[in-house]
Formats: sequence, structure tokens, C-alpha cells
Amino acid sequence: MNIEIQHRLIEELTRSNEELQIINRYAVAVQGGFSTQEVQFRLCEFCQNNFGYSQSNIRLWDDESQGLHTKMVHCKHNLVPMEHTEPYETKLGDDLAGRAAKLKIPQLIFENGLYDYSSDNFDEKLCKVAIPLFQQKQLIGVLTLNFEEPRQISKNHIETLMTIGGMTATKIEQTIHAEKIKLYQAQLEEYVHMISHDLKTPLRSIQALMTWIKEDNPNHFDEITMSNFDLIDITLVQMEKLISATMQYLKIGYITIYKETIDLNDLIDELELALHIPNHIKIVKERKLPHIEADKTQMIQIYQNLIDNAIKSIDKAKGLISLGWKKERDHYLFSVSDNGVGIPKQYKDKIFKLFQSLNSKSESSGVGLSIVTKLVRIHGGKIWVDSESGNGSTFYFTIKV
Repeated sequence: MNIEIQHRLIEELTRSNEELQIINRYAVAVQGGFSTQEVQFRLCEFCQNNFGYSQSNIRLWDDESQGLHTKMVHCKHNLVPMEHTEPYETKLGDDLAGRAAKLKIPQLIFENGLYDYSSDNFDEKLCKVAIPLFQQKQLIGVLTLNFEEPRQISKNHIETLMTIGGMTATKIEQTIHAEKIKLYQAQLEEYVHMISHDLKTPLRSIQALMTWIKEDNPNHFDEITMSNFDLIDITLVQMEKLISATMQYLKIGYITIYKETIDLNDLIDELELALHIPNHIKIVKERKLPHIEADKTQMIQIYQNLIDNAIKSIDKAKGLISLGWKKERDHYLFSVSDNGVGIPKQYKDKIFKLFQSLNSKSESSGVGLSIVTKLVRIHGGKIWVDSESGNGSTFYFTIKV
């Protein structure tokens, strides 16, 4: 008797080990699916390769129509994903898939009829099974599998399919979410481009009209009128810069970060060549800057805006901008200091908000520090300023290691 029990235990452990290996193999396989369609294909292909099913289809749940929509029909000879495009919808309770979705348990068709998962009768050969795909009690869809010839299966077989189905539901939910974000990003890019174009077009038209008026009427305007024309030109240029800066601000956070190893010394050297730095202002590094893992384009934007902000604030005959850093436990701490006019205490928080600027010069849009704040947060850091009116400013920001 003891020997029989031992044999049964060994058989049970062997089956459990085989099922775990199957589940682990599937976990690896499904992680490579980067689109909803690809995840569905990998599930169908895996079931056919590992369980011998000859045909499978997946129907995803649609909240709006309150039905299951067939998204993929897959046969064992398919080599590539084949998305189902026919407008076929299943309501809860209809056919095998609808029953599985409604009852929230697998539905099985054996040679002599229909059974649900609660049945203990697994002695007969299975023809077809429908597995509901749930993610945290939310119905994602139903997987239906057919055997070409009826086959004997165990209840453990169905439980393994349920586990795989749950993993698939989670992955599908992730890919659907990622695809929605990607679509939203594309729509946002298109919208921002359209708005930017529509706002800039009338400004350029006004600029052109002003130029034509002056060219068509030489010596007809007095000094005050010509001065007013110049003010209009300056205002139009400032408005165009403001529109560009605002559009840039709106896009941040909806663009992909491409991290790479950056030599910040080279980055600053490139910036010094690109920026218009007055002759009386000098930029110095307190010590050699580090190599960090970050998005290069965004790091350029951070330093460009902070250095540009420092240049605009300097009112001394000899200006100095100092770049510092130190490495702490889980982040880098960077600083950009200047010997400019400083910032009154009551404005230290306001300057990081959109359209807030202490600089009265026409080139200041009031967006630069807001852009820096967003970019620093994307890199898991924070930004603040230490300053007193008349005694210069030091902007600090952190970047996660």
C-alpha cells in the first residue's frame, strides 16, 4: 500500500513538474509579444505545439458592444499571424466561447456532449475547449481550442491552460494599453504640429504685411510710427517663440526616452558652440563632468535652458556661469550657478511654472524652466534653486543613477 501511495505521489509530482515547465516556457514565449496581435498568435502557436491542438481562435471582449469579437483564427500549419477580419460577434451565453465568458469557467465538449469545468468526468476524449481569459476578474477574451481527433486529457491539462490564459490576459491588457498610448502620442504629435502651424501662420502674415507697408511707403512715416512698427516686429517674433516653446513643452512626456552613455563634457562643449554666449560671460566646470546614462537630446535641453537662463540674468561686467556635480547614493546632483541678479524669495517656486518669468527681455518665453522641470522628472529627479536677490542663483537638479 505504501509503495502504491509513493508511486502515485511520484506520478503527481512528475505531472506537476511537467506543467510548471510548460508554464515557464510559455512565460518566456509570451514576453516577446510586443503587440496584441503577436501575443494572440504566440498563445495559439504554443497551444498547438505543446498540447497538440489543431485549430484555435481568440475572441476579445468589447465593452461597448458587450460582445466577444473574433480577432484570430489559427491552424497548425500557419507560419505567421493571421488576424481575423470578419465581423463576427458572440454574446455572453452564446456557443461555447460565450458560455465560458458568462460562467467564468472553462467549457468542454467531449465525444458524448458538453461539460463545464466543474465536472469531474474527464474519462472521455476531449474534442473542444473554451478557456476564459481574465485579468484581475476583468474579462479580456476567450481562447477556443479544437482537437483534429478527440483526445484523452486530464483536469491538470485544463488547469495549465487556465494558468496560461491568465498570463495571456495580463499581457494582452498591457499591450492594448501600450498601443493606446502609442496612438495617443501619434495623435498628440499631429495635433501639436497642426496647432503650431495654425497659430504661426497669421503671425507670419502680419509680419509680411508690415514689411510691405514699410516698403510701399518709404519716407511716409514719422519716427514714432517707425518705432511702433519695430515694436510690433519684436512682439511678433516673441509670440512665435512663445508658441514654439509651448508646443515643445506639451510634447514632453509623450515622447520615448532613448538612454545612452553621455559624456557631459562633450555635451557642454557642443552647447557652448551652439549658444550665443556674450564675450563678457565665461562658463567654467568646477571639475570634469561625469559620464551618465540618460537621453542625450533631453540632457541638452536641460543644460541649454539653464545656461540660457543664467546668461539672461547676468548684469555684471564680468559674468560667470559655473557647472558642478557630485555623485550620491542613488543619483547625481548637478548644479548651474551664475553671478546674476538673483531671485527674490517669493518667486523661487513660481519660476518653475509655465509662463512665469522674471526676465523682462523679449526673448524670454517663461517656458524654459518648466521644460527643464518636466525633463528632470522624466529622469526620476527633481529641481530647485538657491538664490537671493542681487547675489546670483544656483539651480540644482538630480538624475537617477
